[in-house]
Amino acid sequence: MTSRDLPPRPVRIHGLDYARALAIIGMIGAHAGDVPEFWLTEPSTWLGVIHGNPSILFGLLAGVSIAIMTGRTRIPEPHEMPTLRLRLVGRGAVIFGVGLVLEALGTVVAIILTFYGLLYLLVLPFLRLRPRTLVIIAAGIGLAGPSLGMCLMYLGGLTYAPGLNFLIGGMYPLTTWLPLLLLGLAIGRGDITRITNALAMAVLGFGVWLLAQGVGVLAFDLIYDLESAGDPDSASAIVVRALLDITAHSGSTIELIASAGFAFGVLGVCLCLPAALAPVLRPLGALGAMPLTSYSAHILSLALLWPGAQLPLSNLAWFVTVVVLLIACPLYLRRFDRGPLEALAGRVGRLAAAG
Repeated sequence: MTSRDLPPRPVRIHGLDYARALAIIGMIGAHAGDVPEFWLTEPSTWLGVIHGNPSILFGLLAGVSIAIMTGRTRIPEPHEMPTLRLRLVGRGAVIFGVGLVLEALGTVVAIILTFYGLLYLLVLPFLRLRPRTLVIIAAGIGLAGPSLGMCLMYLGGLTYAPGLNFLIGGMYPLTTWLPLLLLGLAIGRGDITRITNALAMAVLGFGVWLLAQGVGVLAFDLIYDLESAGDPDSASAIVVRALLDITAHSGSTIELIASAGFAFGVLGVCLCLPAALAPVLRPLGALGAMPLTSYSAHILSLALLWPGAQLPLSNLAWFVTVVVLLIACPLYLRRFDRGPLEALAGRVGRLAAAG
């Protein structure tokens, strides 16, 4: 089977573009803005949802996008898999390569694209699984993974194991991102354009987010007491943090549940937006249609305008960056079908599948 035998590129789902755009805008704010960490009981910090949640939304949307590229609601047939796998490997290689280039620019931003590209390889064994199976696997990894990962790293004497640290430590642990990717794949295998499904996602997602945030707030004193009473790297303190630390990028179980719920809610709201709003929301949709290019342009602007591993920490810089992208992206798409880096990833994917 060759790439020419695959179905044509699917029709764009505007709600997905809006959600991608919000993820990009949130990540720009987390990098460039001056926003405090989110705390549920302090309304003055609520804009702090941009810390952690946008990257989680990005991961969930990666799974949805892969589902759409590999048959959408139809699970691909065995004879289609070699071509689909090669196409995803080609795309992932481009994303990974772009991530390496952005890392070489020397900003202090934890570049998401290197791990994002790796996800295109990690998803390959799961492409033919049914949505229910995907959800079960995602739930198992998400519930058990953070505790097992942290115990392995800190209690197993593997704190300085670079390979393991890349996969289960740092800002983008596998125990967080693989479950999100699988959940996104399961969502993409369903009918996400049906309004009742989108409404259910919005209500369920934000409900789970609020409940998990509440648990995290209540657990804060417990974590503080454990760390104050003895060794903060004791077994009990590590396990409790792995389960109940609600802070952004902690990689804990409760943070994964909260952020996944938030991502579900945002995606559900975006999918509920009527088609009649598409002309009004065209700048937002264009930004979301070029996420790889937009993200890369943002990192490049940080490297050029704030060299020396500095960040602007300015909400004005955040606002100006977003406005420039909202103007530039629709202008670019008036002449071209796709963003330049999106076109490159698609072309390499097709060449890989054809080879």
